[in-house]
Amino acid sequence: MSTLTKIANDIQHLAGTNITRRYGTEGELLSSEYIRNRLLDMHLQPKIEPFTCSRETFQILSLYWVEFVFVVLLSVFFPLAGFIYGIAVIVFYFLELLGYFSISQFIPEYQSQNVHAVIKNQEEFDEPKYRIIFHANYDCGVFHFLYSAAVMSILPLLHNIVVICMLTILGVGLRDSLVEIIPWNDNLSMTLWTVAGGTLGALGLFAFISTANEEDTRGANFNASGVACLLALAEHFSEQPIKDVEIHFVFTGAHECWMSGLRHFLKKNVFPKKNTLFVNVEGVGSGDLHIVTRENMVFTFSIDNKIKELLHKNPLLSEIGKVDSLPIPTSSFMALSHGYKACTLIGLDKDKMPSYRNQLEDTTLNVDEQKVKKAFEIARTLAETWTNS
Repeated sequence: MSTLTKIANDIQHLAGTNITRRYGTEGELLSSEYIRNRLLDMHLQPKIEPFTCSRETFQILSLYWVEFVFVVLLSVFFPLAGFIYGIAVIVFYFLELLGYFSISQFIPEYQSQNVHAVIKNQEEFDEPKYRIIFHANYDCGVFHFLYSAAVMSILPLLHNIVVICMLTILGVGLRDSLVEIIPWNDNLSMTLWTVAGGTLGALGLFAFISTANEEDTRGANFNASGVACLLALAEHFSEQPIKDVEIHFVFTGAHECWMSGLRHFLKKNVFPKKNTLFVNVEGVGSGDLHIVTRENMVFTFSIDNKIKELLHKNPLLSEIGKVDSLPIPTSSFMALSHGYKACTLIGLDKDKMPSYRNQLEDTTLNVDEQKVKKAFEIARTLAETWTNS
């Protein structure tokens, strides 16, 4: 059976039925079992790594936004206490953004799992020269108003407004504490707190209302196509391993819970950062293939200069488009924030937006298997070129 046929079969199995792959559902579990069985057929030894996750991404983040309303209320009466409490909340928020579990770990609501397989081409206790971690989420996307085309493009601006409001509240609290100002008698303090706190409260409430009406997508392009690409890579490297290179294949669940699957993998597995490369594959079944050169979500991370050189020098890799950050960060954001070398291979439409990501039209009819095979060839070339450079 050809690679193209296997890619088509994998996408059809994962996204061609009425079973949803939404995080925490039986469909997601059945999908992980399908991936595990495919890896077993390649004579690999995959592991199922279970974990718990909380809620949808914006529901997680909005918890911190709303919490700042209580910071304002506390600061009105006890400015120093409000400032200290606000510092704690914003630190937890930044940790959550950067891929570390803070408050969200105390509200586990769903069960999910990663599927992890390793190809080793060295003796059992020998250290490999390089490690490459290919990863793709296998749960489907969800659709709500915040993921609509009208809102998605302004999401970076909304995130920046949130942080500005948080810092404004903290700055006013610190000022009132140091100068011993009585907040309710100071017009400046009350005005800034009302505007900043009201903005955060309104955005938090808006996020809750928007995500309450979320719908499941079929997820054929996002991200059955990425899973099919990784399975093709696993089959190739199981037959033709790279000398002195340890290759991991990680199929992550609960991506829509602020990338919980990848965050749990990074928490559980620590690799030497100098010689480890994470390659994320998502949405490669539609649009034109691109490499994301920068990830942005309040914090900004760029891909390694060595990867940029490879993309420029290699004939096949130089044909890929380059995009400088997206409205929604890809999974590479998490790997980069942990200090690893990482990049994302993704399909983008003519407006440089992720094709069909979290859209109800994301069905098998809109997937081109040839594009997935092309992504497979590019990812394989990137791995081989990076280890030989």
